[in-house]
This record gives sequence, structure tokens and C-alpha cells, in this order.
Amino acid sequence: MSDHLKTNISKDPSASDPEKVKAQEIIEKRQDFASFLSIFTDANALNFSFLSVVYLIMTAICVILFYADKHFKVESVAGYYVVFMPFVPCAIWALTMRMLHLTKQLVNQNTSEHRNIRSQDRPLESKSKHKTS
Repeated sequence: MSDHLKTNISKDPSASDPEKVKAQEIIEKRQDFASFLSIFTDANALNFSFLSVVYLIMTAICVILFYADKHFKVESVAGYYVVFMPFVPCAIWALTMRMLHLTKQLVNQNTSEHRNIRSQDRPLESKSKHKTS
């Protein structure tokens, strides 16, 4: 066997390669983390933009009531901000889901455009092959 082939084979990563083992561990950790965040699974039937706006409005009401209660000491709104506090994590969840949903749509759109471009290129390649044969 030539020296060139021996060096190429020796550069080929094997299962005992520490970098490959680390990469596999990272992939497993990410999969565990993704399964932990199962509440962030995409539901295509929901409009996350609408949900985000509604939750952000309710969060704004919570902040206004909190500010009125603590800063201005308005007795008529004392403690009402607590009613709107659950909307804060809901807003964070909705914004996260909106980001994931829009990212997924963008990836799918780019993938489909790439497939369309490739499918348009294939007939040209096949025509050129038939002409040269």
C-alpha cells in the first residue's frame, strides 16, 4: 500500500476518536434537552403571532398595574397585578414558539426553493446527456 493511502486512512476518524465521542455526547445532551422542552413542540393550527400580541398586552397591563400599585400607591388597583402575572411566562412561551415556528417555516421555504431549483436543473442535465449520446 502506498504512503499516501496510509496517511489518508490514518486521518479517517474512528469510533474511538475523542472528538467523535464528544460530538456524540453533545448530540445526546441536545436530544435530552429537546425532549425536556416538549412544551415547545410546534402546533401548526395556532397563530403564535396573535397569541404573542395578546399575551404581551396582558403583560403590559400587569406592569402598569404593578407600577400604579407600588409607585403611585393607588389603593383602587392594589394587588390587581397578581391576576395578570401568569401572562408573563405565557408571553415568553408564545414568543419562543413564534420564533421557532417562523424559523421552521423559513427553513422549509428555503428547502422547497432549493428542491425546485434542483428539479429545474435536472431536466437540463438530462437533455444535455441525451444530446451528447
